[in-house]
Amino acid sequence: MYTLVYKDVLAILKSKATVPSLICIGAALVTMHGSSPVGVFLLCMPTYYFVAYSGMYDYKYAQERFYLSLPVSRSEWVLSRYLSCLLVAFATLLLAFAAGSAGSFLGLPVRAPEAVDTVLAIFASCLTTGISLPFQFRLGYDKTRWINFIVMIVNSAAVSAAREMMRPDNSIVTERVTSLIMLSSIVAIALAVQAVSFAVSCALFAHREF
Repeated sequence: MYTLVYKDVLAILKSKATVPSLICIGAALVTMHGSSPVGVFLLCMPTYYFVAYSGMYDYKYAQERFYLSLPVSRSEWVLSRYLSCLLVAFATLLLAFAAGSAGSFLGLPVRAPEAVDTVLAIFASCLTTGISLPFQFRLGYDKTRWINFIVMIVNSAAVSAAREMMRPDNSIVTERVTSLIMLSSIVAIALAVQAVSFAVSCALFAHREF
């Protein structure tokens, strides 16, 4: 199973999505320096690119039939894709934090993601994959391309709006909203969405015929 995760990550690094992902991370650091909520949206883009390109790769090269011949179960294959998505999301945030911290130290107009940015970016990424992957495992990439795009736009826009509401200078915000308990709850919900989505994907993919 870990070989499948390695394959997914290697495929996305060699794809055309790498450069746009790096551009989105850089743009996110600049927009967050200006206190724009768009930064959270941009931090979700690498995960979206991964979902889209990994599905396209499997579809283009008919990899799904090949995977079924490997000594791994269908559920393990599904799990590897979810783990790959989480890995990309966390790697994006780690890179953004490192680049933002270095840029700030050098006096560049950038800012590393704060705790709220990080939590909301994870939440949006989990929602994007949590909703998109079950459709992809049931219908395949070709029939779900626009579903992936729509889900990504709606989720990221909603989370960006939530980030705007959680700004310290916003009158809607209270200490309770920005507390550690609230942020931990958002992470818990995101992981719960992933768990439910994984179970649904396994059930749907188990009955899919090729």
